Amino acid sequence: MSRRKSKHYSQNDIISHEVELNLPEEITVTDAMAIIDLARLLNKTETELIKFLFLQSIPVTINESIDISTIKLICAHYNVQVNTEDGKRTVKSKSDAYYIDDSREHLEKRAPVVAILGHVDHGKTSLLDKVRSSNVAADEAGGITQGLRAYNVTVPSDNKIVFLDTPGHEAFTQMRSRGALIMDIAILVVAADDSIRPQTLEAIQHIKEAKVPMIVAITKIDKQDANVEKIKEKIAEQGIIPEDWGGDTMIVPLSALTGENISVLLDSILLLADIQNLQSSSLGNGNGIIIEAQIDKNKGVAATVLVQQGTIHRGDIILADTIIGKIKIITDESNTTIATAGPSTIAKIWGFSEIPLVGSSFSIFNSEKEAKAQIKDQEIHIQLITKPFKSSTILDRSLKKELKVLNLVIKSTAQGALEAVIYMLKQIPQKKVALQVLSAGVGEITETDVAFASTTKALILGFDTTFAPGAKQAANRLNVFAHEYQVIYDLIENLEQKMCDLLDPEYNKNEIGFAVVKNTFPLAKGKVAGCYVESGKLVHNCSIAVVRENKTIYEGKLDSLKRVKDDVEEISSGNECGVLIKDFQDWEKNDSIQAFELSLKKISLT
Repeated sequence: MSRRKSKHYSQNDIISHEVELNLPEEITVTDAMAIIDLARLLNKTETELIKFLFLQSIPVTINESIDISTIKLICAHYNVQVNTEDGKRTVKSKSDAYYIDDSREHLEKRAPVVAILGHVDHGKTSLLDKVRSSNVAADEAGGITQGLRAYNVTVPSDNKIVFLDTPGHEAFTQMRSRGALIMDIAILVVAADDSIRPQTLEAIQHIKEAKVPMIVAITKIDKQDANVEKIKEKIAEQGIIPEDWGGDTMIVPLSALTGENISVLLDSILLLADIQNLQSSSLGNGNGIIIEAQIDKNKGVAATVLVQQGTIHRGDIILADTIIGKIKIITDESNTTIATAGPSTIAKIWGFSEIPLVGSSFSIFNSEKEAKAQIKDQEIHIQLITKPFKSSTILDRSLKKELKVLNLVIKSTAQGALEAVIYMLKQIPQKKVALQVLSAGVGEITETDVAFASTTKALILGFDTTFAPGAKQAANRLNVFAHEYQVIYDLIENLEQKMCDLLDPEYNKNEIGFAVVKNTFPLAKGKVAGCYVESGKLVHNCSIAVVRENKTIYEGKLDSLKRVKDDVEEISSGNECGVLIKDFQDWEKNDSIQAFELSLKKISLT
């Protein structure tokens, strides 16, 4: 539908199909709602409703939510029927609290949102490459997907599908969770030459929680050791029963390399979409989900969004939680500038005043004044991923204060990638060295970051980002470790090595001899212990422990070893010798000497 130049459609247009402010005959609600939302449903002002309730001795403010009984009281005053029956479709308002009937004429068929989930290296991106006839996988750092990627794909018969390609590596669990929250259909990818893996199990859990239809794509059937029946058995153990085994789950064995059964997969997706009868309205102000957010050094804050209802336009006022912006640019996945984006469309927009929270919902408002009023009307309990790290934060608060601490400054291009780095840092053992994140943010590594790291003696870790002009030179000048990584494995491996470098060396003690003190002799240099070696040997400069009555009273080095009057390097069992230790003179008869060789332990963080 073309956009009216005179004004935006409002949410009232969706409810009444007319812009004129007439009372509806009925409304449908299932839960409490804010006064402002009920006013919009009834085409009344908030002041009218607040005044009416005040006269009924029910004082409320515009910010408050009211329960269903109070809603019924207000509606009875205006002769509007309140329907609380099930079977109505939600239209997401500013408070998610009002509903419209599915039979409304403005509802149209929309493209399904399909999330591709599964373990790393099982062929998710390669599968999508084949569907899109692209070659995304070849461009992925390290050959793995490290971000939540979304694509609008047109398939035969001019049908459209929105694909979400989720990362399979452990670090990106929160990205996968977000993909699962907004999907209509799930594609569980399992490699025919492998088996069920940790992220496969996690994906199954996400799909079950989302309660959406699933198709199992068994990939890599072109491999010599592919075993489709084995994979069916493994997924059946997780309660996923294939159709040909009497269950209700579609199984599609395929090859992204040869293209075998790709068309079968697409037909299966469209069939499930038809069964679900997915619909939405392009009327009214748009709303949806923030999929990713980042800083474009040339254009400012950029957000990738999925439009779920209505339409977004260039020039619209957009609100995501408490972040307000005015949409300056909209582009599609090919970076082509577009004027509008409707339901089930993935688009990239510029115009937010600061980075919105990934995974949060957004709404379009008719004016900045309305958007600001909405912020005041709702109680928002949100902590952006960057906020917890604006002050010093030790990732494991159970750690003892006397541990060594490694300070970090973390930067990444996108918020989702930053989130993944923080997740992985928390997985690193910190019993010996604590990680302390002093700052974490989205954007390039700047000279300000370098100066801060220099002052706080911190390392700068950049993931999937770059140095701003002058930053690398500043790091070299100030002797600050600042490094950019494209693969998360490399970042973690390098950081763990930096942590190990802080540790003192540790040794294994291998006992090589045992001697007993038979007598003591005073000398000018100190007291000498006359000893008999009962087993093994004593070696000059070896490590020893002096034990008396089962208690170790001294540990150190054997400084001098004599046979009669001659200095010797070692004395073997069955022989007598004299032992001199510069730092220990308190010898007594029957003290025992344990001799050790020390071997350097492999440095470990555990």
